[in-house]
Amino acid sequence: MRDYLKEKTFVRFPGGECYEILGMIGEGGSGLIYSAGKVVRQGENYVKENSLRFALKECYPISRQFNFLRMQSGEIVPENESEAAANYLRCVASMQLNEGQMTSEIYDSEAIRLIPIQRIASSVEISFDKGQHFHYVNNAFTVMASMENKGESIASWYQKNGRYTMEMIFRVIQETLFAVREVHLAGYLHLDLQEGNIFVTGQPTDESLTCFLLDFGSARKRLADGLCAPVGDQPIFSSEGYRAPEIVGIMTGETPDFRLGPEADLYSIGYLLLYLLTGRRYSTRMLEDVRKSYDGHYLTRKNIQDMKCPPHVEEIIQHILEKALETDSKKRYHTAEEMLKDVSAALNALRPYHSQIVGMKYDAYILYRSDNILHKHVAVTLQKLLEHFRTPGLKRIQRVFLDETELSADYQADKQVMDALKASRYLIIIGQDSSGDDIWQSKEVKFFLKTHKPSDVLTILAVQNPKQSEISESSKAAEASNMSGTSEVAGIAAVSEYAVVKVGGRDRNFPLAADIRGASEKEILKKLKKDGFLRIAAPILSVPYDGLVQRYRKYKLRKRITMAAVCLSVAAVFTVYALYQSYQIALQETIARRNKAQNLCVQAMDQYDRGDKEAAIDSALQMNAEAGDTENYVIPEQLYTLNTALDSFESGYRMHYSPLQKVSGDFSQVAFSKNGGEYSYAINQEGELEVFSAKEEKMIWTLDTAAIQSFVDETIETEDGIQFVEALDTHRAIVFIGKDSVVKDVHAYALVIDADSRSIISGFPLEEPIISYRTAAVSCNERYLVYEASKLKLYVYDITKGSQVECILAETGNKEYQFTDVSICEDGSKIAIGTEKRLIVYDIESKQLQTIANVPIGKVVWTDNSHVACMSYQIQQKYFASSDPWSREKRQYAIEVYDITNQGNAETENEKTTADAVMTDLAFDTDTMGLKVIHRNVTDENGNTETKTALLGWMRSNLYFIDAETGKAEDVLAFQSDIVSIQSRTDSEDSIFVALYDGKVMQVTTSETIGKRKAYEVDNELDGFSYTSDKKLMMYTEEGIVLCGLSKDGEMVQHSFSSDSSDDRFVDATGSMEEMRLSSGEAYRLMWLNDTSREEGTIVRHAVEVYPLHSDELLLHYECEDGNTIKMVKLTENDTGTFLCVLELANDRNDETTGKIKVLSLDEESEQFSYALDGQEGVDASGWLWMTDIMPVQDLCHAMTLNRDGQLYWVDFEKGTVEPLSFDENECEKILSMSMSPDGRKILLLGVKKDYLQLLSYDVQNQQIDADTTWQSEPTSNPENAFLAENSDGSQVAVYDGNAECYLIETAHLKQKQVVDIENAKNLQLSFFENDQFLLGADSECIWLYDLDKHQVVSSYVVSMRNHAMQLTADISGSYFTLKEIWVTENIRQDEGMSKQNCHIYFVDESHQIYPYADVAFGYRLPDEEMVYQFNSDGYAEHPLYTFADLYKKAQKE
Repeated sequence: MRDYLKEKTFVRFPGGECYEILGMIGEGGSGLIYSAGKVVRQGENYVKENSLRFALKECYPISRQFNFLRMQSGEIVPENESEAAANYLRCVASMQLNEGQMTSEIYDSEAIRLIPIQRIASSVEISFDKGQHFHYVNNAFTVMASMENKGESIASWYQKNGRYTMEMIFRVIQETLFAVREVHLAGYLHLDLQEGNIFVTGQPTDESLTCFLLDFGSARKRLADGLCAPVGDQPIFSSEGYRAPEIVGIMTGETPDFRLGPEADLYSIGYLLLYLLTGRRYSTRMLEDVRKSYDGHYLTRKNIQDMKCPPHVEEIIQHILEKALETDSKKRYHTAEEMLKDVSAALNALRPYHSQIVGMKYDAYILYRSDNILHKHVAVTLQKLLEHFRTPGLKRIQRVFLDETELSADYQADKQVMDALKASRYLIIIGQDSSGDDIWQSKEVKFFLKTHKPSDVLTILAVQNPKQSEISESSKAAEASNMSGTSEVAGIAAVSEYAVVKVGGRDRNFPLAADIRGASEKEILKKLKKDGFLRIAAPILSVPYDGLVQRYRKYKLRKRITMAAVCLSVAAVFTVYALYQSYQIALQETIARRNKAQNLCVQAMDQYDRGDKEAAIDSALQMNAEAGDTENYVIPEQLYTLNTALDSFESGYRMHYSPLQKVSGDFSQVAFSKNGGEYSYAINQEGELEVFSAKEEKMIWTLDTAAIQSFVDETIETEDGIQFVEALDTHRAIVFIGKDSVVKDVHAYALVIDADSRSIISGFPLEEPIISYRTAAVSCNERYLVYEASKLKLYVYDITKGSQVECILAETGNKEYQFTDVSICEDGSKIAIGTEKRLIVYDIESKQLQTIANVPIGKVVWTDNSHVACMSYQIQQKYFASSDPWSREKRQYAIEVYDITNQGNAETENEKTTADAVMTDLAFDTDTMGLKVIHRNVTDENGNTETKTALLGWMRSNLYFIDAETGKAEDVLAFQSDIVSIQSRTDSEDSIFVALYDGKVMQVTTSETIGKRKAYEVDNELDGFSYTSDKKLMMYTEEGIVLCGLSKDGEMVQHSFSSDSSDDRFVDATGSMEEMRLSSGEAYRLMWLNDTSREEGTIVRHAVEVYPLHSDELLLHYECEDGNTIKMVKLTENDTGTFLCVLELANDRNDETTGKIKVLSLDEESEQFSYALDGQEGVDASGWLWMTDIMPVQDLCHAMTLNRDGQLYWVDFEKGTVEPLSFDENECEKILSMSMSPDGRKILLLGVKKDYLQLLSYDVQNQQIDADTTWQSEPTSNPENAFLAENSDGSQVAVYDGNAECYLIETAHLKQKQVVDIENAKNLQLSFFENDQFLLGADSECIWLYDLDKHQVVSSYVVSMRNHAMQLTADISGSYFTLKEIWVTENIRQDEGMSKQNCHIYFVDESHQIYPYADVAFGYRLPDEEMVYQFNSDGYAEHPLYTFADLYKKAQKE
C-alpha cells in the first residue's frame, strides 16, 4: 500500500506557487491524486488564496517488477538501489510531465469534458509544518485545473449513494462516452479509464449530469490510421479488470508490437457499465468464466432480477456488454459514436412512456429530413401558415404535428411519433426530388400507410439550386405545358400530379402537392408563403385549389378594408403600446449592451495585464466603435479601464513600466541584443527567425528557410529551420542551422545576421550541430563563438574567419563529463569552461588548457580578465545516472572566485581568492541559478565614492551580493519567485533589473542600501528579458514577446519644486499635498516639500507652499530653518486676513528639542508673529514633538494644542505660558480630536469618559466648557478608535464610536439627529459627500454611500486595502472621492517593494453607484478640484480629470 501525503502538507512549485493538501481523491497505477487548495504567503504564514479546489497528481507508480517507497522527507525512491527501477521511475515521471501538453492539445480541440493540466514540475519543495520550513524532493507533480463544479469521482459517487437505478447508470455511461468521444476526436486514447478517473457532476436524473475525464498519464497519441504507435517499453497504467485483453498481451510480452485503438477505451467503459450494474469487480479470468457459463452473457438471471431490468431492455443491455467486452478487438465497438447509439437506445427504452398524443387529433403530420436545415425552415414556416390560415366559409385547420427530434438508426419506433401518425389525417413529406430514399421517412411512411391511403400523403419538393432533376417524365411534360402557357393558376406553374417515393423497397405514387424549388432559401420560402401552402391546404380542407385561391383573395380584400377602419380606431392605443414596447426593447438592448461592455472591460484588463495594450484599448472601446459614439461611455467601468490602459496621470519620471506592444507567438527560443541593443530574435515553430525592434515597436524582419537555403551550401538541410540563436552585440546575432540527431549525421551551419540591415552578412560550416536535448553551453562575442555539441564536445570558432579554432573534449582520464557552462573573458583571450568534474581555462592564443579547480561546476563568469567566478557544488544525494537528461541531483552549491594568474600545471589548483566560499541552500541541478558581474558605487568613511566590481549570484529565489575582490558575501535579497535573469542598467550603476518567473521585473538598488521595487508585472510566466538603451523592457513570456516602456501620459504638465535656497535639496524630494478649508468656505492647496538630504532614509518636511484651491497662483512659500522640520500647520482667518500657523521643531529628537510657532500672513506674504517654544512654561520643549494638532484662535495670541496622550493645552503666546486643561467635572479622561466652530468662538472636543464618548463645547472667549451643551454616546467597547468628521459648513458632525455605531450630531446644540449602524468595519474613515446629502464610509474591505434622508445605504463597492493606512477625502459638491495611501512603506517579504502611495480615485454616477476611476502612484486629488497631481523626482506633474470623450481621443493617438 502506498504511503500518501497527509492533510495540511504544503507543496511548493518552482516559481513559488504553493498548495495545501486537503485529502485524497483517488489513485491510479502511475500515482496518487490529491485534493488541494492554493495558499499564498501573508507575513510569516501562508493563508488560503480562495476556496477553489485543485487536483494534484504525484508520481508514485505501482509496478509488478519494482517496489517504491516514500522516505521520511516525502521523496519517492526505489526500494532497492536499482538502475532499472530508477529508469522506470524516471520514465513514469516523464510520462506524467507530458500530460500537460496532451491535455492542452485536447482542450484546444474544443473538448470540454476533461480536467486539463495547468502546472507541471519534475521536483518540488515540501513542508510538513504549514510552510515554516521547506525542503526539496525529487517527486514529479502536476496540477490540474480547478475542481470547482467538477463534482466527485464515480467511485465516490457510487460508494456514497449505493447502486442507482438502471436509467441513472446508463445516463452516466452515456455522458462518459461523450467525454471519451471528444478525446478520440482530438487524436488521443486515454487507456486508463476507471471509476476513479471519471468525475461526475449534476443530477443523474436530468440534463445537468456531466462527466469529466482526468489523469492522462497513460494516454497515447493516435496516428493517421487511428491507432497509436507500438507502446514498446513504456508502461501502461490501466487498472485490473478495466484493462483490455490487448493491453494485457502487451504487458505480458505476448503481443509487444500490438497497436492500440479506440477499442481499448471502449472495453474499459463496458467493464465500468458491468461494475455499476452488478456492484461487483471481475478479473479478466473471472469475466471469461462468466461468459462461458452463461452462453456468452455477462448478466446472470439473478443479476437481471436484482436490477429489476424490464424484459424489453434485457436483450439490448446484454448486447452492449457482449460487444464492448469482446476479447477480440476487431469484433468490439470501434468508435464511441457506435457505442453511443446502443447506449442511447437502451436509455430511451428504460425511460417510462407517458404519451401526450393519445386522444389528440391532427389535420396533418409534417415529415422532413432533420439533418436538412432548409427543410426544417420550410417545415416550421408551413406549420405556422397552416395553423393560422383563415378563409370565410371554411373550417379552420386545427392542429398540425411537427416532429423536430432526430432519431438514431437503431432506435425502436417512438411511441409518441406513432401515436401522432395514427391521429393525423394527412402526411406531408418535405423532400428533395427523390425524397423517398430516406430510411427514416420510409419507416414512418410505411407505418402511416398501414392506416391511411396513398392519396393521404402530400409531397412538397424543396430543393435549392437544382442541377440534375429527377422529376418524372410526366412532371417534365407538365412543366413544358406550363411554359407554353397552356396551364397557369394564380401565376404558379402546374406541377406533376404524382411524386415517386420508395416505401418498403417498391415505388409508391403520392400526390405532388407543391413544387417550391428555387435558387435560394429566400426564394423557396417566398414561394411557400405565396402559393405553396395553399396547395397543401386545399386537400386538407377538401376544396379545389382554384376555389381556395378565390376565397383567399376575397378574404384578404375584406380583411384589408376592415383593418383600415380598425386601425383608425385603435391608433391611439397602439401608439401607446408601441411606445411601451419600444421602451422595453430599448431597455433590454441597453442591458445587453451593458453586459457585453462589462465583459469587454474585464477582457481588456486581462489583455493589459498580459502585455497587450493595443488589444486592451480596442476591447474597452469596442461598444462605442460599434455605436459610433465617441462622447459617452456605455458603462462607467470603461473610464477606469481606459485610464489604466492609457497610463493616465503618469508623468514618465518614475521607474515604472507599462506595455507598449505585444507580439503573440509560440516561440521555441528568444535571444536579445547585448549592451542595451534594441532587437529580440525569436525562433517560431516553422523554424523561422522573427526579428523584433524595440525602437520601431514591431517585427521588422523574418528570416525563413528559403532565404537560408539560398545562402548556405546545398548539402545543408534546412527543412528543420533554425535551431538556436545567440546575440553577438547590439545589432548582430548568430544562428545555427542543422538539428542534432542520434539517427544520422547532420551537416550544420552558422549564419551571422545584421538586424540593422536586415540581411545575412556571413556564414560558415560547423563540424557538428549545437546540442539540442538540453540547455547548451554557449558563449560568444564579436569575434569568437563557443558552443557545446553532442558527444561531449566543445567547439571554438573564429567568427571573423569562419574557421574552427579548437575542439575540446570534456574528459578526465578515462571518464567523460558533461559541460555545464562557458564564458569568454572581456578581452576575448581566454575561455572559462565548467564541467561536472572541474573548472578549466582555455587560452585561445596558445591553445592550452589549464585546470583551475577539480570541483564540479554549475556556472562560470569572468569578473575581470584574470579572475573567474563559479558556482561549484557537492552532490548530497544521487539516485540516477548524471548522464541522463532527467537526472535530479540534490546538491550543495558554493560561489567561489579564482585567480588564474598563478601559473601551474594542469594538475595544480590555482589560488582561490575566497577564504570561505559563499554557501547557498541545498538545491537540485534543475533549479534556476546564475552569475553576473556588476559595478556598485560605494562610499567610504570619508564620504568618498568609488566604483567597485561586485558579483551577483542567484539560486532559485535568492540573490547574493559578493565582493569580487575578497569573495565575501555582503548582502542577500530574497524574492517570492525564482529568478530568471538579471540585467544591468546602461543608464545607472546604482540599480539593476531582476526578472522573476512569476512575471515580475524588479528594480533593485545596488548601492550601500539594497532595496527592491516592482517596475512591471506581466500576468504570465517569464522566461527572459532585456533592458534597452532607450529605457525599454523586452520580455519573453509563454505567449510571445512583450515590449514595455516607462509609463507616461504625454498630456501631463510638469512643474519643478520652488525653493528659495541655493541648493537643490528638493530635486530628489518626495512631495505631498493636502487641502485646508476655512469656516468661510475658502479652500487652499498646501504643497509639502520634503528634504531627504539630511539623513539617508529619512523624509523631513522642510518647506510648504500655499495656493488657492483652483489656481496655480503661489500665495506663500515658507522654508523652515536648517536643522528644523515643520511639525504641523493650520490655516485660520479673522477680520484682518488669512494666516498660516506653523509649528516648527528642531529635527534632533532629544530632551532639549527647541522650536517655534510662527504666524504667517497669506495676504502680505510675511511673518506676523514668532514665538520661541523653549521659553514657554507648562510643557517641556520635547513635549512639542508629541503634539498631534494645533488650533489657533482668531486673535492669533492663543492656541489650543492636543498631544498623543489626549491631553489638551491652552497656549498664551503673549504671556509665554502653556497650561494643561482638565475636565474633571465632566469626567473626561482624554481628548481624541478637536474642531473649530464656523464662527471661531467655540472648539468642539471629542473625548472619552470610561466606556462612553463625549462631545464638549469649549468657549474660547471664557476659556471654559459650556456645561449646557454636551452629548454622550451609548457604551462602546472600543472608544480609543473613535473619531469625528465634519460636514461642509461645520453644522453637524459624524461621530464613529470605534465599534459599530455612527452618530449624526448637530453642532450648535450637540443634538443627536440619527444613528447609522456600521458592522464589521476595519480602519473606518468617514466623510460627508455631495452637499452633505450622503455619508461616505470606507474601510479596508468596502466603500459605502449612505443616504442621510432615506436612512439607507444606496451603493457599495468592495475593495482590498489591508496593507496600507488610507486617508479618505471627498468632494463637497462634486462627484469624486479618493482613498490615499498615506505612508511610504516597504514590505521586504513581498516583491512589491516600496509602496507607491497610490491615490485611488472613485466617482459616483447619477444613480449614486460607486465606480473606480483611476489609480495614481504618488498621486493626489483634492476635494472639489479637477486637477490630478503626481509627485516625482523632478517635482510634480498635473492634469485635469479626463472625460470619456477625452479618453476616446487619447486612445486614437496611441
